[in-house]
Amino acid sequence: MAYLLSAWKSFAIASAVSLTVAPFAQASPETTATLAPGSLTISQADLLPDADIVTVASSIDDFSTLVQAIETAGLADALSSDGPFTVFAPTNEAFADLDDLLSDRYGIGVADLLEPENRDLLTDVLTYHVVPDAAIASGDIPNGVTVLPSLEGDPLQVDRGGEDINVNSVPVTAFDVPATNGVIHVVDDVLLPPEVVATLEEARTAAEPAPAETTTTEEPTPAETTTTEPTPAETTTTEEPVTETTPAEPIRGLW
Repeated sequence: MAYLLSAWKSFAIASAVSLTVAPFAQASPETTATLAPGSLTISQADLLPDADIVTVASSIDDFSTLVQAIETAGLADALSSDGPFTVFAPTNEAFADLDDLLSDRYGIGVADLLEPENRDLLTDVLTYHVVPDAAIASGDIPNGVTVLPSLEGDPLQVDRGGEDINVNSVPVTAFDVPATNGVIHVVDDVLLPPEVVATLEEARTAAEPAPAETTTTEEPTPAETTTTEPTPAETTTTEEPVTETTPAEPIRGLW
């Protein structure tokens, strides 16, 4: 999905581009939201221009998972303060897509991020969606690429081409939802900062079973063959008794 890849992309861009933020106008947000085609419907009744970001988000059904995550991470007070803030807010559908990704790749879900032991990880994810010290309306974003700082610390890359605005390659589907302490733009994916991706990948690698050791069975060494050559039978030579022959004496009288 786009948000997982875009986390690495933004990290690479941040390494190559010096982090500069253009001076954005700090005008009061408009009291209407600009909706992109196919985006969620935000009625005029949902807009609470006299309320802070958390209160506005709480009034919109499509942000119920986001609000729960903000409260679990203990960020409600911070995002209700003076700010100003620009928030790229994921919808419930975006969190459902994240749940599928986490389940398929890491064997966990969004519910696991809401556990107390994962509070730091959840905080990093949420604060990656917040630009501090600026209420950046859609009209303040120039054409081309703009690199913005996030409250988490890693930069966000905003691309604009005419009316189309993407953050880390994720489309912004609704613009300029107003609040007293900033502005909300709606995104249809959850953005993951590079360090969170790295942490998840490290945990995934650690959880993978080690490959089974291959046991090589040595073939038994054949027993040494002892070749016993037959000992040749001893030949016993039986010497026949020598009979001494006395030379015949000459017959006397003939010579």
